Parts: sequence; C-alpha cells; structure tokens
Amino acid sequence: MGIPRLIATLEPYSNQHKLQNEEVVIDGPALAYHVSWICRQSGHSYPSSALLQQVVLQWLDALADQGIKIEAIYFDGFLPPAKRPTRMERMIKSAGQLNQLYAVSSNIYAQICSQGKNVILREDMFQAKAPLTEKVPAPTFLVPAVLDVLRDSSAYAAMVHVVPGEADAVCAKHLADHGGTVLTSDSDLLIHDLGSGKVAFLRDMHTQGDESDLLCNQYEPKEIRQRLGLEKSNLVRFGYELSLAPHSTVSQLVRKCETQDVDSVHEFEHFCEEYIHAEASKVPLTPDQQGTLPIKNLDPRLSELAVQLGNGPREPEVFLPISLDNPMRESAWVPCSWLRQVAYTLLAHLIGSKCTAVSEYRRVQRQQQQGKLLDIMSPDELQKAITHLENAGIWPSPQVKGFSKPARYLSLLTMDPYDPDDTRVPHARRILEQAALRTLPQEGQEQWNVVHLTAQVQAYAYSIRMVKQVLSMCDAACWDSIISSSGPTKHQAVADAIGSIAISTSLEDVPDLRAIRHYINSLHEPDKKAEVQSMLNLTPEQFSALGNTRKKKRKTSKEARDGKPKKMSRPSLSSNSFSILQDE
Repeated sequence: MGIPRLIATLEPYSNQHKLQNEEVVIDGPALAYHVSWICRQSGHSYPSSALLQQVVLQWLDALADQGIKIEAIYFDGFLPPAKRPTRMERMIKSAGQLNQLYAVSSNIYAQICSQGKNVILREDMFQAKAPLTEKVPAPTFLVPAVLDVLRDSSAYAAMVHVVPGEADAVCAKHLADHGGTVLTSDSDLLIHDLGSGKVAFLRDMHTQGDESDLLCNQYEPKEIRQRLGLEKSNLVRFGYELSLAPHSTVSQLVRKCETQDVDSVHEFEHFCEEYIHAEASKVPLTPDQQGTLPIKNLDPRLSELAVQLGNGPREPEVFLPISLDNPMRESAWVPCSWLRQVAYTLLAHLIGSKCTAVSEYRRVQRQQQQGKLLDIMSPDELQKAITHLENAGIWPSPQVKGFSKPARYLSLLTMDPYDPDDTRVPHARRILEQAALRTLPQEGQEQWNVVHLTAQVQAYAYSIRMVKQVLSMCDAACWDSIISSSGPTKHQAVADAIGSIAISTSLEDVPDLRAIRHYINSLHEPDKKAEVQSMLNLTPEQFSALGNTRKKKRKTSKEARDGKPKKMSRPSLSSNSFSILQDE
C-alpha cells in the first residue's frame, strides 16, 4: 500500500524534468488506474472498457510524439503470498465503497451513467487537477480491458509483458540492469535499488500553458541518497524509519539511520524482503515439457492461478475483481461459478496439478475471511458442464442470435440454474418479465436490480472468456493427450460448446449499464413482444398468461383494499421492488 508521506518527504529532492527523447518502462497496473483517473476527471464516473481503451492508446501516442521510447509495459502475473494482506485490504476498501454507494445512492443511474466528454483530448490528459474523492469502485475489468487493447495494438503489443511476479519489482530490476525512467504510481519504487534508474509519477506528468512539452518531477534515488547524506545506510532503511514515524523530520530520520541500530532486526528484515530483486516465480511447463506456458496471453488472474498450480502445494487462490452489483444480494459472480470451475479444471489438467479445489474471493469484508472453495471437476462433472454449455448454445431459440446485443447476453441468464437443486427463478428472468409487462420505475431498488443484472451479464461473459483463454493455450492434440479421450471430456467438446454461444467476450463488446438500462426500458413496447417471448423461451399463450396473472393480482389487491374477501391465487410476479430480494 506504500509508505505514508514518502513522496511528500522526498519531493524537495526531485528535479523538474522535461520528458523527451528518452527510454522509459511503465508499471502496467498503475497505467490502467491512471487512465481510469483521467476518465473520471473528465466526467465519466464509471468509464466503459471502450473509453478506457481509447484513452490509453491516446496517452501512449502522446508519449511517442515526445520521442519517448517505451521499452516495456509490465503487468502483474502473480503476487506472492506476502502481498495477501495488502490485497485483502484493497478488496475490503472496494467492498466498503460499494456498500457506501448503495447506502447513499437513491439514483444510482446518475452516479454510474454520468456522461463526460465523448472524446478526451490530449491536453486534458496532462492537466494538473485536484485529486478526486472516488465514491465508485474502479471499473471491474479495468486492467484486462487495457491489456486487451495493448495486445491488439501493432504499436504496443511487443512491449506488453505479463510477468510471473509483481510489475513494480520487475520494473525496478529492469532499471537496475538497463537504466532509464519508470512511470508509475507506486511510491515504493523510490527506495528500490534502481542503479542509475529514475522514477516519475504518472499524476505529476503535465503540460504548461499552450506548450506541448511534457513535464514531471523526476526522482533519482541514487542522487537523493547522496543529498540526504546517507553514507552508512540506504533508502530502504530511510523508508523503514519513515514507516515507523511518518511525522519525523528528514534530519531526524537521517540521524536515526546513520547513528542507531534498528529497533527490531526481525521486522526490518521482513520490511526489506519487498525491496530485494527476488527471482520471479517459475512458469509451468507445457505438457510436452518443451517450453513454458504462454501466460502472457492470459488475464492476470488466470496467469496467477497458472503460476500457483505449477508451484504447489499451497491451495491456489483467485481474487476476482470487485463487481459493481447490489451488495444486498449474493455476488454477481455466483450464478456463473460453474463456468470458472471449468476453466480452473482445464488449467489444472493442463499443468498436471494435483490440487482438488480453488479458493475464490468475490467480496471481502475482513482480513480473516475465507474464500469460496470451487472443486476441480471430475470427468462426470465436466461432462455435465459441457452439456450445460451446449444447452446455452441453443438456448432459448435460434432466432435470438439475430436479436440486439443486450438480448443475446441477457437470454443466457434466463436459463435454469446450473445446480438442479437451485429452485430459484433467475434474477434476469424476473427482471425481463417485469419489464415486458410494465415500465420499471426509474428509482431506488429497481435501479439497483438493473445494476445487478448488468453485473451478472458481465460476470457471465468474463467467465466464458476465462474458459476460452485456457483452451487457447494448447492445440487440440495437446488437450487430447492430457484429458481422457474416451469420452466427451475432450478439448473439442468444450471448444465446440463454447463456440456455439453467440456472444463476444471482448470486454469492449459486453453491454454496460447504459446499454442494459436502455434495453430493459424498451421491453414494454409492442414490437418487443416476440423478442421477449424468445428470450424467455415462452409460447405466445404462456407469455399472455404472464399478463393475465398480473392483472389478476392487481384485482385481488384492490379487493383487499376495499375490504372484500381475498381469493386465494397462485403467487405471481410482485410489483414490490423488494420481492426479488425475498426470492434470492
């Protein structure tokens, strides 16, 4: 999480610098969050994947125009166990933001669907601005969205590296070996051993007036150490003492470093571990043992799982990104857990891991919280999942493939739950039925119902994407050699089932809240009747019965208000906006 006040303490020892005609490496996750910050500064409180992708390319192009050569953009592909408390703390913070947003936002659409500039100009990206109070969690698929567009870019693809370690540590090692400047948001890089390397912070980068020159405060740790007068000690010790006494003066800290021993050798040694150029974790080999798995093509969470599976025996953990959903419901990740089980099972088979389960974290409320165990599937369970995938490919009817994008995604969520013991009506089905029969109120809980539905759509698409990424790591012959070919657990069966589902898993294509909200609000219109019938897999008679049931309920409600005996009738959809909460 960084050392409190480290930047403020060392800022007087930085130099105003013009970034031009030099070599840099970029901390990839820091870049992604910086791009999100730029979008939010421009009025987009929850930027879409498409906007994030547009802005990151513009931002990198602006660097190229200054003659800046990007040597590498590093992304985390694995975080060591020592980082677990920090990661849990971040997830707790995100969950807290979501809970607070739910508590204070009666009009969540206004918070999430706020529209800034459609095009963010280059000069807007490098203007000094006051920090934002971030009331909304970061976009769920922020880092994968940025990774996608960079991998697809002819200009930047070769620079992108998903590494089996922390991006900031790999950036530090790169600078120690080759020199240059790292662009980051992580203050910890100031006390790494960078050799002749330098540090510039992304939010410091700015232009002045009408000039196009790109300016920043540049920190050179080697020079800073000399200017501080640290002869016997170093910046790691300085950072350690600052972490213990963040309000000490520089002279007090230097004096402590130079003339006194550390108060606790054990604590200091533990502190130092983070700033040593540790060897990256080993990447698992391919089944033929001829090379390492191409984790660079995976999203960071799958990459991290692959590294864990290949370096057992520790129980592997997956920390899913915080979903912007209704915190009073179960996580939007839950209904599609079985899809991720397929991905985890195939990846374990591919690596030859003996693990029996993966511990998955969705919402985290406390440090001691345990993850949800998802078992590695047996051959029979994998066959069941393939059958469900095949059903998804033909559900609810062929004509849905010709419908609008939101309809194609939403129809998948109306299927019966994967678990046959789960008798609940899917949330998507309830919302679609209600929307087709009336215009949903545009406030309060009804808005959060649509927010939750959008989160389920995105979680479903991302889970399918995870399966596709695992399948792409080997060809069919490779899969058939490691998964029993005697039955339907073959690679081709999974690939065919996934390929039959008529949705795109490219993050910029997955509908966001604006698209889902607009579509839901249009469903009560007469020309949508046939489309809704197909999505819900209902005959015209069954669809008409929904309306009749609602009219009957309104009638019995009126009788109750008039003091007439209430006739017993079969429960139907309620207009109470909290009814869905009661059923799920």
